[in-house]
Amino acid sequence: PLFKDAWKRLLESLDALGKKTSTRTVYRLTLVRGFNMDSARDYADLVARGKPDFIEIKGVTYCGIRPGEQAKTNDSLTMQSVPWHREVVAFAQAIVGELEKLGEEASAMENGDQKAGYEPGAYALACEHAHSCCVCI
Repeated sequence: PLFKDAWKRLLESLDALGKKTSTRTVYRLTLVRGFNMDSARDYADLVARGKPDFIEIKGVTYCGIRPGEQAKTNDSLTMQSVPWHREVVAFAQAIVGELEKLGEEASAMENGDQKAGYEPGAYALACEHAHSCCVCI
């Protein structure tokens, strides 16, 4: 990260978004197979903080290697990094499922916490576009 406190700043920004009253917001997630598709609960926690109106989830687009550039074995994207549309849909459904669990947990709390404003049923798959490998929640 560019700043040592980048994660703290991100969380503060999400908390501020969660307090919005009239501005519509969207989270945009780009999924990379083998990199960030195994933590639906963590994404749900971030969604619960910022309470966006929409969540757009898409698979990464592989554009190849620039002419004259050699592929690096450790840090280059390859076609294997690109998730199939069905994987993007499944991950989106997993996030929605985790959000439902968070809502149920928040409803069960007497004192609540910053996630207590989340209500079960607030998020669901709204649409998808297979060719774009994209889902909207």
